[in-house]
Amino acid sequence: MVGYPPFFPDQSIASWILDGLKNVFRVGLTDPQPKVKSRNLPTTSEEKLAVSRWVLRGLNQGYTIGPFQKPPFPNAVISPIGAVQQTNKIRPIFHLSAPKRSKTSVNDSIHPSLRTVSYIKFIQIVRFANQLGTQGYLWVADMQDAYMHVMVHPHDWAYLGFQWCSLYFFLTCLPFGLSSSCFIYEAIADMILWILWFLVPWLFAHAVFHYLDDFFGGHKNHLAAEWQFYLFRHICQYLNCTLKDSKCLRPARRQIILGWIYCLPSQSIYIPKEKVELIKKQIHQLIQAHETQKGLSQKTYQSIFGRLRWACQAIPFMQVFLINLHHLSFGIFWHYHSSRIPDADTIVDLKLINTHFLGALSWGLPFSRILQTPTAAEHIYVDGATNFGIGGWILNTKEMFFFKLPNKTLKQIKHTNSPDIQYLELLALVTAIHIWGPLFSDKHIIIHGDNIPVEIYCNQTKVPPNRMDLLSLLKKFFCTTFEFRITVKVTHISSLDNTGADALSRGNIKLARQTLPGFKLIKPPTSFIKTCLSNYITPKQAHLKKLHNHLSQFHPDFHSILSSRFSNDLNNS
Repeated sequence: MVGYPPFFPDQSIASWILDGLKNVFRVGLTDPQPKVKSRNLPTTSEEKLAVSRWVLRGLNQGYTIGPFQKPPFPNAVISPIGAVQQTNKIRPIFHLSAPKRSKTSVNDSIHPSLRTVSYIKFIQIVRFANQLGTQGYLWVADMQDAYMHVMVHPHDWAYLGFQWCSLYFFLTCLPFGLSSSCFIYEAIADMILWILWFLVPWLFAHAVFHYLDDFFGGHKNHLAAEWQFYLFRHICQYLNCTLKDSKCLRPARRQIILGWIYCLPSQSIYIPKEKVELIKKQIHQLIQAHETQKGLSQKTYQSIFGRLRWACQAIPFMQVFLINLHHLSFGIFWHYHSSRIPDADTIVDLKLINTHFLGALSWGLPFSRILQTPTAAEHIYVDGATNFGIGGWILNTKEMFFFKLPNKTLKQIKHTNSPDIQYLELLALVTAIHIWGPLFSDKHIIIHGDNIPVEIYCNQTKVPPNRMDLLSLLKKFFCTTFEFRITVKVTHISSLDNTGADALSRGNIKLARQTLPGFKLIKPPTSFIKTCLSNYITPKQAHLKKLHNHLSQFHPDFHSILSSRFSNDLNNS
């Protein structure tokens, strides 16, 4: 590496990396640690065997010292060790954030600047694969025990201790679970990529990437991709970085990167079949638990939530359908219950995910739908008024609609402390997509409205946690756009630029015809709108329902005292 650092973009980081590789790395502790000892995490007999093998392997390869009858360091920190079940293996975990909320753990004392790491994003990988085209090639490589090759300064060994089989051990390398491990290894991996970029810029610049210890690259030309793969392996061998042969795959037009299958000839992305089957099996488990009223553990909920949250990378709005599951997985009442029965709303969401979204991800989702790179756009304008109803118009077909809200709904909205304009604006948007969405399959639609929160709900898939009526509308909106392969962007405009839709929402048809000459007034989907309105609740009712759901999970005696009065408040609100 002699001669490379002077050209490295950040000289201070380059010097720090070279010094760490030549000598050893400090983990970044800022405060002296008190002597701490925490209990190990609960493990099964199979998991205990996997941890024992991991400990013996560390002793044989030199990245673990021990065993000791007593800690050899006066300031030793003994953190919990355990194991987590993955798809096809058991992985030991080192819990360096224990004890929780005590501010005395090892991770609590790591300097904040070493805890923040920026990884390559999923959308960047899709964009790169899209740029290679149908005739391009991708290759992948994986470091063997990447963290284990990064040695830690002896001064920090005392803080990396654990107890197993009544004996004490200490790691001498970067452990998984240390908050600065990712930062340190990312810096080393970035240095490797920079060397490649510096040596052969025309071949490697913006064509080789990594996510921690997973490296991948590609080129439109097969011979160039082969040269990339060969030179990368050669540089790793020169730097004594061992690669995992089973995960080093030569250039191909179909490659697995970070769990996703990228198919360049079809310009689409898939979830591997075994992962789809595993997710469907877990969804079926939750459906059965609901039908038999059998409670499931928090670990079960978190497992299915984690896998579906990972799939949201390709379909970001799918996280709207995971809100109920998130409440089950990470709710505050797990301290009082060892198991929970999945509710009906969660089951409806999971069935929809199973039939619609998982099917699309197993068949293949085009890069263009993920990147949302349309050639042309249709424009729709919508608005809602608390004193009348909703309205909207479309430029392409020169059509417009309006709908007067039922008196019951208007009364609910008017008696709210702050009129619920967000619901009406979103209802107008959802109705417009319901009417005109089927006409524009595989197209891009820009919807213009004058309500900023609605723009955030649709573009960023964020909704207040206690507004299930808004969530219901968003689900209808995203189901329609996904069914007809429509990409939608909601933009905010001023009320002055939305005069036509504003007139329609207030029932002023004369002004609407003057503003939109030549537009045809069409009949709104009355049954669809009334179905949406049946789920509407005022903000006060939403707050009380949320509180009611929380109270219902307490001890029955406590709930019976409050339920009668609480139910009356809910009905009268």
